[in-house]
Amino acid sequence: MIEVNQVCSNRLLSDVPPEWVLFGKSLAMQDLKHKLVRVCSTSVSVLLQGEVGVGKSLLSRFIHKYSPGLEGPYMRVNCSALSSSLDCLDLFALPKLSRTHCSCCEATENRSPHSGTLFFDQVSDLNPRLQYQVTNALAERDLAKMSHQCSEGKGVRIISANIRSLREEVKLGRFRRQLFYRLAVVTIDVPPLRNRVEDIPDLIEYFRLRYTAKLNVTNRPFPADLRSRALSYRWPGNIRELESFVRGCVLLGYDRCTFGEAASAIGCSREWESRCCGSGAFRTKGQPGN
Repeated sequence: MIEVNQVCSNRLLSDVPPEWVLFGKSLAMQDLKHKLVRVCSTSVSVLLQGEVGVGKSLLSRFIHKYSPGLEGPYMRVNCSALSSSLDCLDLFALPKLSRTHCSCCEATENRSPHSGTLFFDQVSDLNPRLQYQVTNALAERDLAKMSHQCSEGKGVRIISANIRSLREEVKLGRFRRQLFYRLAVVTIDVPPLRNRVEDIPDLIEYFRLRYTAKLNVTNRPFPADLRSRALSYRWPGNIRELESFVRGCVLLGYDRCTFGEAASAIGCSREWESRCCGSGAFRTKGQPGN
């Protein structure tokens, strides 16, 4: 596990996978790290919840990488792209996917087909028929484990992610309660960037050094006034938006990039932000995200 202050050079930083970098001066991220460490020592199903751009996919890869015994592939399933069948998936084991399934599934490694991680991205988008199929498949897997026909080490870890509260989806009758309890053995709420402002300087520095090296451009420090404005901006796109902004700054120059598409100037004043909040473009700190 690597912190920003442990990275010594641009060359080293450009080779560091994002999931290896842990940030967190904030209490929210310290709590998140603690939960991740505990989760990685088990094989329980995990539900990651949080707004767009907070890093749910990144966290799923982190859990896979640091979970002992998961020697098989990491496989992402785009639940929105699945139609009415789970023919391309095996919840007892992870098969090597053919190219015909690449549109809905993403195999990132090609190792043993008998263990690994299955990541259901935006799991609430599964239609009712698929929810029923997944529920039955997980139930059969659990029965096989109980009868010793399927060992824990040879199984598949299920990680799910959702933008909205999956519990609320159950209350609204849009998601099967039985499936929710099987997927959400551990639920981790990923905090939005506006709730961990103290982490923004480290994130800016990480992305600045990373893209300075990757884009092979002059190493220019991030201006102090721009950093100050970044701390007051709400970042509705969270870390994904921050990364894109810093990458643009590194490539085009710090005086040529603005915060957000609707901002008329790089300052993004509190008055402008208040108008956005009032119109629903942003949510206040106490309001739930989508």
